[in-house]
Amino acid sequence: MEDGFYPDRAESAPLDAALHALATGGFVVISDTPDVGATMIMDAAQVSDAAINFMATHGRGLIGVAVTPGRAARMGLTLQPRRNHDRAGPAYTYSVEARVGVSTGISAADRALTIRVLADPRAQGGDLVTPGHIFPQIALGSETDEAPSCAELAVALLRAAGCPPVAVTCSLLTASGAAATPRDARALAEAHDLPCIGTADLAALPRSI
Repeated sequence: MEDGFYPDRAESAPLDAALHALATGGFVVISDTPDVGATMIMDAAQVSDAAINFMATHGRGLIGVAVTPGRAARMGLTLQPRRNHDRAGPAYTYSVEARVGVSTGISAADRALTIRVLADPRAQGGDLVTPGHIFPQIALGSETDEAPSCAELAVALLRAAGCPPVAVTCSLLTASGAAATPRDARALAEAHDLPCIGTADLAALPRSI
């Protein structure tokens, strides 16, 4: 991968490669999450300005953070009200910004700082303001057979990789601005030497939040 984000890795099964990438600060592409489609994720605690710029340049979609309900409560993140009753969607909270250290909030450096605040176990709700340029989503979990959300998959992957369960997420768009298909996601992953997995690869991961 360009710019050295993705450490050297041994060839392994897709899930093993994905877990290794997350543990060592790399990106993982999930080709087909049920609620937001193709997505790129990484460990929020290891995010850098350059990583956010890579996501914005090559992922192109909305950059957010997946958190557990407990982390959301600690950080004072409350869900946006829903007015669409026809389909399920991501459990987005109000947008946020780091209280200290940002300028406009939109730069890669500002967004990386806000994400690191969200991932910092010492941080509390007072360390954030709203509105902002980062869009958290809560991994609500489910005891039913419904498909897990992108946030739920991201949190489960981070836990399986031995990382804190806070993930940067970036929905994937094509160069023309269309939502990326699984085929598009696989092509992006191949172009940048990133592990690419599908929801079927994640069936064995624990879904407890």
